[in-house]
Amino acid sequence: MSQLNVNNITKYTGGEVVVNDASEDVDFRVESNGYANMLFVDGGNNTVGINEASNTRAFFQVTADVAVAADACRLEGNSANGIPLVLDNLRADAASEHTIHFFRDGSRFAAIGGTDTSLQFFNASAVTMQIDSTGAVTKPLQPAFLCYNSAVDATATGDGTAVTIDYDTEVFDQNSDFASDTFTAPVTGKYFLQVQVGLQDTEDATNTRYRMILVTSNRTYVFHEQRVMRQDDGGQDIVLLNGSVVADLDASDTAYVQAAVYGGTKVVDIWGNSQPETFFSGCLLC
Repeated sequence: MSQLNVNNITKYTGGEVVVNDASEDVDFRVESNGYANMLFVDGGNNTVGINEASNTRAFFQVTADVAVAADACRLEGNSANGIPLVLDNLRADAASEHTIHFFRDGSRFAAIGGTDTSLQFFNASAVTMQIDSTGAVTKPLQPAFLCYNSAVDATATGDGTAVTIDYDTEVFDQNSDFASDTFTAPVTGKYFLQVQVGLQDTEDATNTRYRMILVTSNRTYVFHEQRVMRQDDGGQDIVLLNGSVVADLDASDTAYVQAAVYGGTKVVDIWGNSQPETFFSGCLLC
């Protein structure tokens, strides 16, 4: 680093004061009563630091002192037309998506950015929330799923057997939390769960009770007989049982569906076809 006196690095011209007009590798430091580097301009690294003399990570860095009972950085506006802070990312490539970065102990854990038409929130490089130009808010990683049974499971119940429903087809599984007929909660929260089960070949003369069972790690929800709809399927009755609940699930808790028909023999089928009639869906509410 060059050693220059004040006369060599200061220029008075046109109503302004220019420091280091010759572009020397010279640092500029302002000391306060309690801080040696209250303002530090690093001539070699082209960075500016407030209470920071070794700024190599950013063009401008503020290092707060925990001993000072004040905000690390505050921007206040007092004008009808002024804006306290404007962030304008002039880059047009993919790297310009992240405008604001959040670090903890030198490691980035989140970011805020977006495109020309949306505001996006990131966890690492994944978009966790997006607000588009219409104001619609989407959360691409928010747990949500819809699955259904695509084929009839024959002679599953009728004699009181509680059979676990087979959901072999997924319409969507956002965050990949559904597998092997079971939903696994990724985080602790309140989940909206909705279920419908179709029963085929019921015996009206002998069957006494139908029920649908939603089994979770915390408790079991039992939906008793619900003759919401009966339809003619070649002379075979189809009973659709359905229900919904806001369930409390802890992280790694599971939820699956069972159905049982009582009072007859084991001849009742679990209905399934190419449309979601026997289905299981859910999402994280809060």
